[in-house]
Amino acid sequence: MHSDSGVSRYPPDSPATPPLQSTTLDNTKSQPCNSAHPLANDISSATSTTSPSDPSSVQRTSEADLRLSRHGLVKRLSLTRLRWRHRLFGQLVLIGLLAGAGWLAWSEWRFYRALGQVRQEVSKGHYQSAITLLDWCVHRRPSHRQVLLLSAQVARQSGHLETAEAWLDQYWQLYGDDEALVLERLLLQAARGDVDAVTFRLRERLQRGGMEARLIKEAWITGLLSRFRWGEAGVLLTQWLDEDPHDPWALYLFGRLQEQRDDREGAKEYYRRLVEQDPEHDEARQRLVTLLVQTRHGEEAEPHIRFLIQSRPQQREIRLLWAQTLILLGRLEQARAVLDALLTEHPRYAAALAERGKVALFLEQPQEAIQYFAQAVQYDPGDLAIRHQYATVLAQHGRETEAEQQRNLIKQLEADGERIKALIEGPLQREPHNPEIHHEIGMIALRAGQIQEAIRWFHSALRIDPHHVATHRVLTVYYEETGQPALAAKHRALARQGTDNPR
Repeated sequence: MHSDSGVSRYPPDSPATPPLQSTTLDNTKSQPCNSAHPLANDISSATSTTSPSDPSSVQRTSEADLRLSRHGLVKRLSLTRLRWRHRLFGQLVLIGLLAGAGWLAWSEWRFYRALGQVRQEVSKGHYQSAITLLDWCVHRRPSHRQVLLLSAQVARQSGHLETAEAWLDQYWQLYGDDEALVLERLLLQAARGDVDAVTFRLRERLQRGGMEARLIKEAWITGLLSRFRWGEAGVLLTQWLDEDPHDPWALYLFGRLQEQRDDREGAKEYYRRLVEQDPEHDEARQRLVTLLVQTRHGEEAEPHIRFLIQSRPQQREIRLLWAQTLILLGRLEQARAVLDALLTEHPRYAAALAERGKVALFLEQPQEAIQYFAQAVQYDPGDLAIRHQYATVLAQHGRETEAEQQRNLIKQLEADGERIKALIEGPLQREPHNPEIHHEIGMIALRAGQIQEAIRWFHSALRIDPHHVATHRVLTVYYEETGQPALAAKHRALARQGTDNPR
């Protein structure tokens, strides 16, 4: 046995690789490739035509491969971009849908949250705040069922009865009669003073209790106060406060009752209680400041009016109270600036004109004072206090004839005031359904230039007696003079009908 180490298996002159078998070479040369796959023929032909010894062929092959590679890369990039764009578009659509759904949900939540806040403010008696919130709700959804009902309720409770009726009419046109509408119409009728016509139906509902009972008591007492039926209103309010000594509606209405009875100190106490209990009750605070100014308690009024100025700086009545408080405190220059700004915006505001006349007197400007008082009397001829001040300043500066004319008018107004007071405290309490009493009070108010108050009493007389001839006649004249021929013709026909068919 010989060792193979260091010894080549081939002769020295032979190639490094073993030779192919001759039979294999011969078969390759003599027999063509009969591969069954056509790609084999292509590879074979390509191999036979492209020789490693031909550089140009190699270069062409490389360029072709490069072109194919670039084309494939571009195609793949295009497909990738297209898929990316489709994916991005889908994502954007999804984001948009989610954002839209989120916005709708947020808007819905915000709307119902505002409605809840309106109910809370109304429950506390914060009517001005409720009106502000409702304005936002009405702007978003003017035909929403709850928006319409709450708007009618707030208008009624804040004393805007015609506006309340307009809201209820709009509700009826959209939704027809339902339980909520029937109740609110009954409450509106009661608040107008037509309490006896709805007493049975309201009493029946009152027994159910809950928030509905509270609404009924508020409207019922408001209607009694509008007809100066103080005894009945006082009984109901006392019962209400016995049940709930802290109810803000009851406390506020009791203050109003005391004001009507000319018990200013009693009214102050109810308003103080309410403000101490609820410092944000602007309505009670405003009534308290008004009474403090009327009784010349400027120092006590100042912190309250400062609070109101911050919460409602644009309301003209608040600005007037601020000026009156400043006058009581002797800060005349500041009061003059407040009044001048107020009169720039409201040049026919009689109360502001009268206060401006006072400031002019204190600043020793009598001619300016006379001008301001003359304008105030022109715009509010029934205000006794303004006429007294006007007559005084006229007499002090040598205009005695004009002063005497004012004193004669004052005597007439004072007589009318005493007559109204006598009617309200006597016959009206005994006979609340006598149309003659309502008509007479309306005539006195009309003579005093209190047009809206007069019209209210005339309509009250007609609700009691729709055929009251004297009331139809005076309304005929009023509507003719104010350029309302249709209403004038209506009342003329009713007056003629009542004359032709006396009962």
